[in-house]
Amino acid sequence: MKNILLLGTGHVGKIFAHLAANEFQICVFDAFPSIKGFPILDKTSLDELTPPDFSPYDLVVNCLPVSHNDRILSLVSESKCKSYMDFSTNALDVPEHFVYQHHFTDGLLLANTGIAPGLDNLLIAHLIKKGAKKIQVYLIEHVFADKVTFASWCEEDALISLHDLPISCTQGEIKTHKNFSDPERISTTQGEFVCYRFFGEEILTLGKMFDKVNIDFKAGGSEIEAARQLFLNETKTTHEETNGTDKETDGIFGLKIMSDVGNTEVFLKPTRQLRQEGKLGNHISFHTAYVSYTILRTALKYNLKGMYFPEMLHKEVQNEILKEIKKHSCVWKI
Repeated sequence: MKNILLLGTGHVGKIFAHLAANEFQICVFDAFPSIKGFPILDKTSLDELTPPDFSPYDLVVNCLPVSHNDRILSLVSESKCKSYMDFSTNALDVPEHFVYQHHFTDGLLLANTGIAPGLDNLLIAHLIKKGAKKIQVYLIEHVFADKVTFASWCEEDALISLHDLPISCTQGEIKTHKNFSDPERISTTQGEFVCYRFFGEEILTLGKMFDKVNIDFKAGGSEIEAARQLFLNETKTTHEETNGTDKETDGIFGLKIMSDVGNTEVFLKPTRQLRQEGKLGNHISFHTAYVSYTILRTALKYNLKGMYFPEMLHKEVQNEILKEIKKHSCVWKI
């Protein structure tokens, strides 16, 4: 059984710990632990931690605030721990020897669903390590209620990520934005490039990887619409080629998409959208970490491989995901 060191016991940390408890040995670090039933690392502050504290663990999971990232990465990279997963934001640097995947998913990768932009960076890094030379990223607009949601699509490896907060980050300063159409010229260590500042926090973090891969950003006005149509046409074509008029994928997750056999994907919508479409009410926690984990585990049960997005799954699988979420969601209240 693998040993995990969980850093941080906030809402995300708590849910992760409960989800992984049956399959992994978990030790927790937090200056003020707010979780019971798990061994606590015998340190009370980050200043007390040293690289050897991380060495006994197979995986370090970071659920601490972004302000601690540099300290954590420095400690873990000097330790013997070889695997790291970041649930925090703006993760600029990842030690070279880390394995860019979720070990607890048996090799499966999970796209960011709104709470962890840093997770996208690990996925991009994984694609780069796999040898991807060109990543086409589309920012696809989708209006839902009072917010705008964007999805970025990686043409080469079908990496899609979703966000529901209009934020950007420049030189460490996070700003919120209401205008989603004006591009800005951003300077990075790899030079200057044009980036449309939709959820720009993690977009900017990719700048450090520009020397390894050609990342082409497309967004703004008609380009957003063109990108959306391209994505929808791709999925529509796939649907027609595989099952024609099959409507079984029109389940709780909304889109009528069918993937190629053996290349199934699961698209994770924002928490609030999932909850509303599922008609489950605000009293039921649809926390992103839990929904993501449930979808992932269900996909594994059906021996699906690759990256997963729920609209692409058969209704049988979708229904099982929803059933599992309903069964356990009473554990965590919003």
